[in-house]
Amino acid sequence: MDPRFADAKQIPSLEAEICFLLRENFYYGPDSYSEILKGKDVEPLPSLNIPRQVPSQVRSTEVIGHERELANYYSEIIRIAKLHQKSFNEIRHYFWLRFWLWNANEKVTIGFPWYDTYSEIARFLDSTNQEMGGEVFWDGDQGWELSMHTSGEDFLIRVGDLETDETHEVVRFPKRVLLEQIEPLRARMGSIIRALSEEVGRDLWTKHLEWPEFCLEPRSAQPVRRSWWQRLVGRED
Repeated sequence: MDPRFADAKQIPSLEAEICFLLRENFYYGPDSYSEILKGKDVEPLPSLNIPRQVPSQVRSTEVIGHERELANYYSEIIRIAKLHQKSFNEIRHYFWLRFWLWNANEKVTIGFPWYDTYSEIARFLDSTNQEMGGEVFWDGDQGWELSMHTSGEDFLIRVGDLETDETHEVVRFPKRVLLEQIEPLRARMGSIIRALSEEVGRDLWTKHLEWPEFCLEPRSAQPVRRSWWQRLVGRED
């Protein structure tokens, strides 16, 4: 076992959830970080009447029964983007997902800041079904690193800094409490994505999509580079 797991905090469970990130406004101005921060060149987006615990994101469990309202929110993003002749590459972040593992009582929160689509999240979900011991999952990118091991009836997860090897979080918990959540989570996401795709006409959540015909006059744009923490919490500042 990796010695970095030696001091893992034993916790009773981790809750797994996939969230749809929400924004109050659509920004259509210059692709400049300084301009974005000014808060100008924006149009308001629909305020969702979906009960949720966090205003800036809606959990898959909270979407059920409100799929059409969420689809209308995304349809408005598409309408405004075309109005301002934005290419799909310039607006893809409005369709990002975020995957979380957490235990509020234990004050443990584990995020996957570079996972924006369901197919990326599914790679982690798939790893939970492996029978082998030792490391069953690893990924890292731009300062973020996450690894998961199995030991007996437990999972161990460590989140750290890929560049400095600093550990931010390391926990140990029973496998079953996570495994019991995976299939219901998959089923919910499959149902939600199908419903959203039918409403907007294309699946914009399963994988990174190239959509060159989205706008008649697409403009090339490089995404604004952000830290993994800013991506994790879905913030621009």
